[in-house]
Amino acid sequence: MARHTYLGWALAFSTLLEPACAPATRQTEVVPPSYETIVAEPEDSYDGIHQQIFISNRSSVAIVVTGFRLTECENVANPCGLKPLRIMISPHQRMLIATIGPEDRDRHYSYRYSWTWETAR
Repeated sequence: MARHTYLGWALAFSTLLEPACAPATRQTEVVPPSYETIVAEPEDSYDGIHQQIFISNRSSVAIVVTGFRLTECENVANPCGLKPLRIMISPHQRMLIATIGPEDRDRHYSYRYSWTWETAR
């Protein structure tokens, strides 16, 4: 009889421990893509002459960068205008989209840029 009581106690104790031993489920926060979460990050290139444009996807949804446009180009080696793209960027990732440099390295260069994106399918 004591054995039966011990087994009953052991089963009851293991039942109490079961939830504590169950794997923890993490709830992930859904961050929708927007122009607040899909951001450009320009950086000077390692050579000190060019500039690299990265796009960071700070959302929890994959996106596709569909275009990159250079405007108001002054002494820029890259063609000014729209360049169609299909670059997928996973959630919380960063990708190099363009490297911009001067046509004449002895002169100042300037430009403006914009990009378009859509949610990945």
